Amino acid sequence: MSKTIGVAVLALGMGLLGSAPAHAQNSISLDSLALYPNPSAVGVTAHITGDDNEDARVTVTYRATAGGAALPGHDLLRVTGDQFIGAVVYLDPDTEYEIAVTADDPDNGAPVTLTGLVTTRADVPATPTGGGVAAATESRQA
Repeated sequence: MSKTIGVAVLALGMGLLGSAPAHAQNSISLDSLALYPNPSAVGVTAHITGDDNEDARVTVTYRATAGGAALPGHDLLRVTGDQFIGAVVYLDPDTEYEIAVTADDPDNGAPVTLTGLVTTRADVPATPTGGGVAAATESRQA
C-alpha cells in the first residue's frame, strides 16, 4: 500500500474526509397549547413531538387583542420529554390576549408556532344576583 493511500484510508476512518455532522432527523410539531388564566397572569402548557434528542427551545410572545405590539415572554421550561410549561405575567385583568408559542429545534427546518386566545379573569368576582338575605339574630340560653 502506498503512503498516500494509507493516509487517505486513515483520514477516512477517523472521519476527516467527506463526513457531515450527524444530526437527529427530527420533524418537530406543536401538538397542543393549553392556557390557564387568572386576573394578572396566564399559565401556559405546550406539548411537542419529534424532538428525539431534546434540544428544542419553546418561546412565548403575547399581545392584547385590543391592539399593541407583541411582547416577548419568558421561555417555557421543559418538564418532560414533550411537555413545556411557563407563565405570562403582569397582565391586565379582564383583558383578551393572543399568546403564541414557537418551538425551534436546531435539527428541524423551520420553527413552528401555535397561537391561542385567552381572557384574563376579572379582578373582583361578579356580585351575586338573586337569592335572599339572611340575618343572624342573637340568642341567649339560660
